[in-house]
Amino acid sequence: MEDYHIFDTNILLEKPELLLNYKNILIPVTVLEELDKHKNFGSEEIRYKAREAHRYLEKANINYICDSSSYSLPEGWENKNDNNILKYALEYRATMITLDKNMVEKCKALKIPYVKIENSEKEIYQGCVELNGDENLVNQIHIDIENGINTYGLLENQYLLIHNKDKRVPFEFKYVEGKLIPLRLPPTKIIKAITPRQRCALDLLNNINIPIKIILGCFGSGKTYTSLKMALYHVFEKGNYSNIVCIKNPIGVGERIGYLKGDKSEKIDPFMSSLKQYLIDENIQLSNINEHATFDIPYFIKGMSWNSTYAIVDESEDIDYRTLLMLGSRISKNSCIVFSGDYKQAETKYKKDNAILKLINKLKGNPLVGIIVLDEDVRSEASKVFANLFE
Repeated sequence: MEDYHIFDTNILLEKPELLLNYKNILIPVTVLEELDKHKNFGSEEIRYKAREAHRYLEKANINYICDSSSYSLPEGWENKNDNNILKYALEYRATMITLDKNMVEKCKALKIPYVKIENSEKEIYQGCVELNGDENLVNQIHIDIENGINTYGLLENQYLLIHNKDKRVPFEFKYVEGKLIPLRLPPTKIIKAITPRQRCALDLLNNINIPIKIILGCFGSGKTYTSLKMALYHVFEKGNYSNIVCIKNPIGVGERIGYLKGDKSEKIDPFMSSLKQYLIDENIQLSNINEHATFDIPYFIKGMSWNSTYAIVDESEDIDYRTLLMLGSRISKNSCIVFSGDYKQAETKYKKDNAILKLINKLKGNPLVGIIVLDEDVRSEASKVFANLFE
């Protein structure tokens, strides 16, 4: 049986151009009926999108399904359009192409292979594509890539995670120069990832050929921890860099405590405690760490140049766009910069027009840039309770 792809109505309305990237496309009659309904009775915007979807359907190589599926869904699943589309996916053993989160969860429950497409207008670039499948899907993707077919629209340095329903460990690759390559991780005695996306982050941080690294994630996802542990590894174990520079904008959460006494170092030190906790290593003398690690704020960086330096800009969601550009322009040939943060935790003045998101949209796909968004709180079960409430 051929490898088929089924597009749901949502993806046709938002991303109809993707029809031209796939082969063996099946469009159920249910989807056509939904498009006609939107074209005739939707808002002006929806009617336009439905007409645009029909134009792409005419251009693409489509096989239409007009008969009823004989497949039955588990007890309790309602007879509704989305569920009827899933029946066809089961019958034809097809991969579902969607940007609907609920559809993704249903595919997981029914063990249907799926591709979750990002809606650039609503979602940030994640730095990875996650699929559900098995070794047959992996082999087919490799064949397509070798033949110059980039079915999933992978960008340079983007990760591909294929969750195997028969195994706990997913297949993991990175798209580089038109090829899929396996991840290259640091030794587990240095640091060990807990989640698949953390493994992607470690691969990115381990790669000295990618000087610009953006690692975002919710609190407790390990973005700062992994970034700083890899800084110690690069400087003290591998000798790839000579210095560590930690940058953080001195913005706090909660009530102000007034002006801080002391010199520059004493004033900024309280803001750096969240970074310093991860630079303690039982295998490295504290005096050596103090000799090679410096802490600063963006205000004092203009005009500086970082040579043989691993620089990390923490809480980068609380820095304006021009300052982020200034910080990035400090790195020399033999240095790297890591932007770490969580756009959802941005302070009020940076929330509406967040600079780190703007930077991601400008830099994604650049061969000198790697991006990954960590999506799971691994700090504790209690921490997850609050992470899930955070808006």
